[in-house]
Amino acid sequence: MKKSKIMTTMTSFAMGAVTGMMLAPKEGKELRKDVKDGANKALKKVKKVKKEECEMVKGVTSEVKGKMKDIGKIVEE
Repeated sequence: MKKSKIMTTMTSFAMGAVTGMMLAPKEGKELRKDVKDGANKALKKVKKVKKEECEMVKGVTSEVKGKMKDIGKIVEE
């Protein structure tokens, strides 16, 4: 998934969650806790996606390096 798509999805999720909480009839203290909890959940999800994307890029990089070595061997022959 492209970075811009991920950020758009996460931003939309956060905006929807905050809007829903603002419209819910709750006390200020309770609402602030809900907003904080929602933000923490979103942050954890973003960190997880970032980690997964980094691992994927590392794997692709290793694969490309391997292919380049193979090409170098063919050229030398």
